[in-house]
Amino acid sequence: MSNNKTQKKSRNKKRGVVLTKSIVERNELAEFWIAGGHCLAKNEFSEVNPFKVKSITDRKQQYTILAIACCVDMETGRNCHSTLIRPIHKRVSQEELHVEVNKALAVVCCDERDNELSGLISPAYVVVPSLEVDLESQAENFVKKFESWGAFDIDICSVGYAAREAKYA
Repeated sequence: MSNNKTQKKSRNKKRGVVLTKSIVERNELAEFWIAGGHCLAKNEFSEVNPFKVKSITDRKQQYTILAIACCVDMETGRNCHSTLIRPIHKRVSQEELHVEVNKALAVVCCDERDNELSGLISPAYVVVPSLEVDLESQAENFVKKFESWGAFDIDICSVGYAAREAKYA
């Protein structure tokens, strides 16, 4: 009988280790992000270790998407931003995530195109492999990051769009 109690304790200890590991992993996933956009030269990552990036992106994950449309306010000539946050509750591969990002960008960009007072400069996105992240409170910080990367600079975007148009014409 005492042998049976020992087995239960050891099983509980194992579950505790697994639980702790999954909490740590979930926290790491909530802090990891990938940023991309039409006028961004390359994707940006919160993590610099390429092996860690690959280990996260190779697995199907649940994601939260922050889609951003940078526009010019035609009345003031200043940049303005529209955002959309979309959680992806099912676990998706990178290919499926790409489709979901494009859907979110289409929605946020169409909302801006319908507004006669603004002209779309560039769409951008941030994806986080977690549903336990508050991207709404971080949206302004990501907008600043995109601005510092040149992704919302109208001159840079114009050159990039012209080059793409010439290449694929």
